[in-house]
Amino acid sequence: MIELSQAGQQAARREDALARLKLRVGRYVGRALLWVILLALAFFAILPFYMTVAGSLKNNWDLVKSPLSLPLEPVWMNYANVLKQGFARHLLNTLIVNVVCLSLITAFGSLAAFALARLRIPGAQSIRIGIVSGLMIPVYAVLFPLYLMLDRWGLTQSYLALVGPYVGFGMPFAVFVLHGYMKTIPYELDESAKMDGATPFQIYWHVVMPLARPGLASMLIFEALWIWNELPFALILIRKEAMKTAAVALLQFGTNWVMDWPWILAAVSLITFPILLVYLLMSEQFIRGLTAGAVKQ
Repeated sequence: MIELSQAGQQAARREDALARLKLRVGRYVGRALLWVILLALAFFAILPFYMTVAGSLKNNWDLVKSPLSLPLEPVWMNYANVLKQGFARHLLNTLIVNVVCLSLITAFGSLAAFALARLRIPGAQSIRIGIVSGLMIPVYAVLFPLYLMLDRWGLTQSYLALVGPYVGFGMPFAVFVLHGYMKTIPYELDESAKMDGATPFQIYWHVVMPLARPGLASMLIFEALWIWNELPFALILIRKEAMKTAAVALLQFGTNWVMDWPWILAAVSLITFPILLVYLLMSEQFIRGLTAGAVKQ
């Protein structure tokens, strides 16, 4: 009986060890499969950027012959030629429009979101719905009436032709994102600040805004991407050639018969680098803003 009991214990130990081995192998296989999927996604995400930069350093023949290969003799003159065409001025126009628009959207959007989320305003919910409903308006449906109005006012020769529409159509999204994020900030902080004699604006500036930076970063990245790459408004609403944005200037590097792809890719690279740098600098805040509220305390 003792021998049978010992044999049963040994069999149980072997089964337990085998189960633990299977569990460990399953974990390793799962991790390996996850890494393979992540590496594949990273490859397909990086591939367009690699092809753009590599293609911008080739001549037309090398680009057509081997689009995926590295440039053996980088043609840096492609970038110099693009800048000689006045592309630097167009990049500056895009930067000016972005900075002005994002500043106005941040200022007015955050104030509106703070008032609707933190202050006791009669009809705040209806006001918020009215503002956010602007997201349902097809942006380019009002393009030509907007052009006629701006042309009548003589604004198609200035940045105001773009700043007004960009801020107007960017505000609903800003209020939507910031309102949702500010609602997650504990209201006890407001009460403590009030007890210390803080005004509503001081609460907004010193308490809520520092805590709302992740949501602010998420909103700014989305708005900056849209304004930076937007084409129809920039193409139609600005009539002065020297004030065109970089997205419009890309059209000058190709015609119906000839396309200088290395020049186009060089210009695309120049457009991509600034917005990519902004994303890298704000990526941590951006991810925190996207995951805010995912876990309830």
